[in-house]
Amino acid sequence: GCFLTNCDMSVDLGNGIGADFVLIDELDDPLGRYSLNHPFYMMTTEVTQGMFQEVMGYDSRDGQSTSYGDGDNYPAYYVNWHMAAHFANTLSVLQREQECYSCSGSGTSVTCSETINPYECSGYSLPTEHEWELAVRSGTSAEFWTGEGSSLGGTSSNSSCNTTIQDGVSNPPLSDYAWFCGNQTGTSEVAQLSPNGFGLYDMHGNVWEWTSDWYGCTYPNGGTWCNSGSSRVLRGGGWNSIPSYLRSSY
Repeated sequence: GCFLTNCDMSVDLGNGIGADFVLIDELDDPLGRYSLNHPFYMMTTEVTQGMFQEVMGYDSRDGQSTSYGDGDNYPAYYVNWHMAAHFANTLSVLQREQECYSCSGSGTSVTCSETINPYECSGYSLPTEHEWELAVRSGTSAEFWTGEGSSLGGTSSNSSCNTTIQDGVSNPPLSDYAWFCGNQTGTSEVAQLSPNGFGLYDMHGNVWEWTSDWYGCTYPNGGTWCNSGSSRVLRGGGWNSIPSYLRSSY
């Protein structure tokens, strides 16, 4: 029943397009900083243009350039935080799950806010920072997962766009795991590079990913959701990012 990747659960969105999820049940931060209380599902890919169109009924790039990658399996871009939350909330409505947000307006002008702590909501929501970092690390204490070496990964060899992941074993190129300034001039179709240990793709690079947290707390703050601040937190880096922006901790 999976659509683009291996999965533990999938959601059929129509017209042959669907979203795949894996269950994350390793809830202790590999660096020992926090633990979460319950497992959660994480989509195995970034939200694609096809998914966004099927759920929302419009192109996320409405009124913007489409020159950075175009097609059902390319990631949706020009998505602000409110549009991302609206996508999650609309998916909850379609699947008859609990709504995690209250939204007003429509399209690119929608505004949303949480109606419940995302850790307590059983519907679809953006991952918290703690969930996102648990997912991207997939059991490793290193900045980039490779599955090899004492840390199951390593850090980038340098800050240039031509860099390797120093895991002490094969030291593979970062371009095996991420679309970034070293191998791309726009977005790429999802799930084309190597997944991490949890089966998640493009956690580093391709497009930046929104979280539920505000940028206003000292992270990590005991595994609790940061619900105050002046802006929302982005993670993972994008197709034009330098290696340091792609790190699990950035």
